[in-house]
Amino acid sequence: MRYPKLKIKLLEPAIMALSDDEAILAELNNDNITVKKTISAHDIQEYLMLTDDLELIEASDSVECKRVVRALEIFTEFDISHKTKGAAIEAKLISILDSLVANDMLTFTAEDKVYILAICLDTISWAKQNGHTHCVLDIL
Repeated sequence: MRYPKLKIKLLEPAIMALSDDEAILAELNNDNITVKKTISAHDIQEYLMLTDDLELIEASDSVECKRVVRALEIFTEFDISHKTKGAAIEAKLISILDSLVANDMLTFTAEDKVYILAICLDTISWAKQNGHTHCVLDIL
């Protein structure tokens, strides 16, 4: 059987309700599935530099700031998509960001936390998620 996942996908009510092959194709190739991805410690440091918090964090004697500095030294990247460690890595990243939000010495806000966590997300199509560069009419 060729394309078994595609055949199952085509039987979904939302796909079957689409008017024609072009509409189905557009839906399968639409980047509308959110996936988690890796964020580098450098990207986080760069953002903290832009918000004028990096130097304050590095100069601080607070336990929270030392924890952040240490985490950014240990983790070259935060792979929240990792199959076995992803949830723990994401929890640690959120914990670190929460400690920055709670620190009164910093200008780091909840909006900054949301921005950094958004960097860890990407959108892909159903086709890409299932190993195809894109779906074409020939296989429909």
